[in-house]
Amino acid sequence: MLSQKLEAAGCHVLQAVGDADVLVANTAVARAAESPTTVVGENTDLLVLLICHADPESHALYMQSDKKKGKKFRVWDIHWFQRSLGTEMCSLLSFAHAIGGCDTTSHLFGIGKGVPLRQLKNVQNFRKQAYVYSGEATKEEIHHAGEAALACLYGGQPDEGLEKLRHRKFCEKVSTSIAPVQIHTLPPTSAAAKNRSAKVYYEVQEWMGHRALDPQQWGWTLEEGRLDRTTTDLPAAPESLLKSVRCNCKTDCNSPRCTCRKMGLECSVACGECRGTSCSNSSAVEDEDIDDTD
Repeated sequence: MLSQKLEAAGCHVLQAVGDADVLVANTAVARAAESPTTVVGENTDLLVLLICHADPESHALYMQSDKKKGKKFRVWDIHWFQRSLGTEMCSLLSFAHAIGGCDTTSHLFGIGKGVPLRQLKNVQNFRKQAYVYSGEATKEEIHHAGEAALACLYGGQPDEGLEKLRHRKFCEKVSTSIAPVQIHTLPPTSAAAKNRSAKVYYEVQEWMGHRALDPQQWGWTLEEGRLDRTTTDLPAAPESLLKSVRCNCKTDCNSPRCTCRKMGLECSVACGECRGTSCSNSSAVEDEDIDDTD
């Protein structure tokens, strides 16, 4: 409907079937081959795509913010960015942006957008994983490269997996802090990293136009006609732990208000009053008769 109204007003309209940023960037690059071109927008994804796809020999290509900073609009010279970053960095920039967090991949807690760029420039192991994402690769290769790249971002050692790194970071925080460790400050688990790595690969391939992939095979699920992120294929905690509840009943735990009884569980030693031994909601424990032989 919006396209029809714009066309009726004399505007040239292109309708995006998939990622609109890709269409905008490709259109701008094509226009820059004929004349100086400016793209108006705020999306960082769009800026990255322009840097990745622009022809360094084309006419001037700019991206301008649609919001003023002070009395002026912010303007980015795409060719200047390309010269500053270099050819190799530009070819791998989409990976650094996607793994650090973009429109379709969640932001990594405590990891700023500059960290992946610095890793890409200075850390050979991180750059090696970026090359895996730039071409055709199997899911196993993507999962391995993604975990290695995430470990780099969180300060891991070469060949240190996320599970070992997560445990090491936890121990360091416990030994140096008097406050409880906040779980979101730790590196992601391997299970979470596997799905994130798949989504990053799908996004990089989509941006670069290399492979047409099925999103449901790369970290997404279809629910009620809409794609939703798959975060992990493991439960948040072991089932036995998730079912662990405790009551603090002052009576015999024979009331439906007893938390344990209401959940269909027996009281346990974790319960506040009964300790799982002195109430009607626990298994009878018979004391063994001990014969003194002295």
